[in-house]
Formats: sequence, C-alpha cells, structure tokens
Amino acid sequence: MLAYRVEENGSLSFVSSAVGSPDGPRAGLCWIARYGNYLYGTNAPLSSVSSWVIDPSDGSASLLEVEAATEGLKVPYDVLASDSILYVVNRVGGTITQFEIADDGSLNYLIETGVGATGGIALVNFE
Repeated sequence: MLAYRVEENGSLSFVSSAVGSPDGPRAGLCWIARYGNYLYGTNAPLSSVSSWVIDPSDGSASLLEVEAATEGLKVPYDVLASDSILYVVNRVGGTITQFEIADDGSLNYLIETGVGATGGIALVNFE
C-alpha cells in the first residue's frame, strides 16, 4: 500500500509505503477505507481485514493488525467506513459484514446480513 498527500494545488506527494508482515496483506489487498486516523483493507485470499494507523504529523501509515477482523468474512472485496461502522462486502454468500470501529481502531463484529448479489457498496442518507 502506498500513501500520498494531496497538495493544495491537487498534486500528489509520496508519503510512505506501508507493507504488511510476511503473512499479511500483499497481493490480495483489494479495497481500502479510511476512518479517522485508521485505514482498513480487505484481503480476499485470507478472508480478513487488515488495519493501519496513520501518523497525523506526516501522513505515513503503519500496519496495526494483519488480521483485524475475520469473523463473518467470506472472500471480502469491498469496504466502506461510516459513523463508526465498517461495512465489508463478501464475494461469497452475497452478504455484508458490519464491524464497530473502536476508538483504538480495533474492530468488533456486529452482524452479517444477506443482501443477495453484491457488486460493491455505497451508503446513501435520505435525511
């Protein structure tokens, strides 16, 4: 995973390359979502979510947990974070798994919901 800072003029500046452990996120890392100072990425081959913490002083990212979550995950490929909830789309089974995002960035399993065919995720607030 590579981290870039978006400059005021819209250009990108390289910040860091955050890599996983030898057993962690590599080629299987699919999608990444940001929530506060944390990043979450799906690992389809491992059926897991990995997490990173962002250093606010320079924007660099460091691996927090190789397997931050595994419960309810079945070949996850898309992820979205909103309102302290991480939503993970599973390719197998047509489900979305939800995790609560704790203040320390850890994930707590909430529920897995069958939604039929899944192709991605978007949340729309109709308020």
